[in-house]
Amino acid sequence: MLYVPLRGGSSPQGVLEIYSGGEPWGPDQWEILAPLTAEFACALERARHYEEIQERADLDFVTGLFNHRFMQAYLQRLVTAEGARRRSLAVLLMDIDNFKNFNDTFGHSTGDRVLQVVADQLKLMTDKVGIVGRFGGDEFIVVLPRHSSEEAHSLSQAFQDWLTTYAFKTPAGQTVPIHVSWGLAVFPNDGTSRQELLAVADTRLYESKRSASRGADRRRSERRRDRALGVYGFLEGLVTSVDSKDHYTGAHCESTAEYAAMLAQEMGVSPSAQRTIRLAALLHDVGKICIPDDILRISGRLTDEQFAVIKHHVSIAENLIVDVPNAQEVRKIARHHHERFDGSGYPDALVGEEIPYLARILAVADAFSAMTLDRPHRNALSRDDAFAELQRVAGAQLDPRLVKSFGRVVAALKDKPAASPALTLRR
Repeated sequence: MLYVPLRGGSSPQGVLEIYSGGEPWGPDQWEILAPLTAEFACALERARHYEEIQERADLDFVTGLFNHRFMQAYLQRLVTAEGARRRSLAVLLMDIDNFKNFNDTFGHSTGDRVLQVVADQLKLMTDKVGIVGRFGGDEFIVVLPRHSSEEAHSLSQAFQDWLTTYAFKTPAGQTVPIHVSWGLAVFPNDGTSRQELLAVADTRLYESKRSASRGADRRRSERRRDRALGVYGFLEGLVTSVDSKDHYTGAHCESTAEYAAMLAQEMGVSPSAQRTIRLAALLHDVGKICIPDDILRISGRLTDEQFAVIKHHVSIAENLIVDVPNAQEVRKIARHHHERFDGSGYPDALVGEEIPYLARILAVADAFSAMTLDRPHRNALSRDDAFAELQRVAGAQLDPRLVKSFGRVVAALKDKPAASPALTLRR
């Protein structure tokens, strides 16, 4: 009997155990031993490397949890297995309340920390009894084999109780509560397929978020949240008002905020200034809630009188933007995002570097968003065509240095899907 260590690179891969039988080995058998063990070592190393790649492909980068693809496949296998054994299983879908406003107010790095806190606690509470995955941007899924509805509800309630006592702090030291909503489905009572279980859980999650009858404890919790996050309520109210007035304007503001943040980061702007420009971009068209609908929704060229009314939206926004972080700077950016680099813009006809730097960044993002998003009367331009148009107006409408830098942002967007429909600027 012979034991031969198998090495791949510098690390041991295993041991090869060889039985020679009753006869002694000849020279040919000894000569083949070295290449044989080398082949075994390479095969083991390739197999382990494949397993590592497969594991990384199954994990969410931010939270370390299993990702959407893995959880869908796992749930499918589990439904088949538990169905054959006539055993129950529970599926919990969980969504973090107001997570978008959290990101918009404190930045995505803080939002990622919220996701990690929630993921770590869910993983801890379901250890050895279930599997947790990240199912969407702010959505998690918990799959609990052999759990009844009552057992799954108890786990979700225990998690809610933990959140009540957990004090999450922002980088600035502000304590912010985290709230979640749940939707529960149990196999086989609520469905006998993966699709049915997820549909029921998703419906109940939606009902949970929308229900007005959460009870006194929920109402008290929301009042505490409103006191701690007064900025949330105000910001959400403004953004919702814009969207209700004109859905395209609301979607355009969100798209502009993403592009503005990317360009600000590309230009090396500080994290606090990045948060400020994101807020300003979300609110830059909020003044349009006071513009008459018959003017706001004109698809053709505006008359001089109509355009004079439209121009008032920047001063209206200036008066509406209060009670947000760094409100004075946000108001200044919103006021000046329609200034032109050659001085022909409004409301103050500022020229070149007289225009606030963050307002010039917002102007580039605003123009790009307007061109790359559909309107009912006009199809969106491709990103390349839109950037070509930015280059054409650089030096006249836009800061040429910022347009050049935005080219790197556009290049980084190559593999990302285009945004949803939004506003196209008319003049």
